[in-house]
This record gives sequence, C-alpha cells and structure tokens, in this order.
Amino acid sequence: MSIADKSQNPRVKVGAGRFCFEVVEGWPELPAGWDLVEVAGVATDSRDRVYVFNRGEHPLIVFDAQGQFLATWSDAKFRRPHGIYIGRDDAST
Repeated sequence: MSIADKSQNPRVKVGAGRFCFEVVEGWPELPAGWDLVEVAGVATDSRDRVYVFNRGEHPLIVFDAQGQFLATWSDAKFRRPHGIYIGRDDAST
C-alpha cells in the first residue's frame, strides 16, 4: 500500500501493477440512513456495475461505476456472508 504525501497528492493507492487501486472519497452514494457494514466481498459485472456484499441491513447493494446506488437484492438476512463472484455470463454466486 502506498499513501501519497497529502500536501502534494491526496490520493491513496493500494496494490501494484495491473492490480493497483485508488481510494475515491465519497464513493459510493448510499441512500439516507444506509451503511456498509463489514464488507465481505465486491464484484463487478460486464456492464461495470459494482456489487457490494456486506453484513449490514441491506446485504447486497448494487452501484454503477460512479458509485450511484442502483438496487439492493433482497433484504433477507445472511448469517455471515463471505464473498461474491460474478461469472462471465453475469450470473452471481
């Protein structure tokens, strides 16, 4: 992980090479009163939608690439989710 000198460059990056990611402040935009709790997995599909599986009240939340809320899948309770995978055909498991 590298943390840039905030006086010159406020970006936080994690990883290296092809797998280098940058923190985007304010991403995502959640509906009022919603929180992400203990995020257990993140996946993307072929349309760049981002699926966040977490242990909060709304376990699976879908965002577009810019972090805009799109949907939630079932507010059913999961015991302790551990991850999500989106296949080539956009099917999730």
